[in-house]
Amino acid sequence: MTPPTPEEALLRAREARVSRALTEGEGMTWTKSAAGWHVTTASGGQYLVTGTDCTCPDHVYRCAGTLKTCKHRVALALYLLRKGLL
Repeated sequence: MTPPTPEEALLRAREARVSRALTEGEGMTWTKSAAGWHVTTASGGQYLVTGTDCTCPDHVYRCAGTLKTCKHRVALALYLLRKGLL
């Protein structure tokens, strides 16, 4: 089997993060601040999420400076859509 192209790999990673955001997003608690949105995950992790950044390890080490996005940024967009804020 041939390895995926960079575009295919990016799409697979994005699909996985969206899937996790959908399943885990309901367990996240969001609080708005001047700096952005603070999220507390169901497992107790706490991160600052903005429109372009997140302080989670996935974003810091894998997504920053790429076209990838972490599940917290996806979950924030979904949360804002559900609340009619986006």
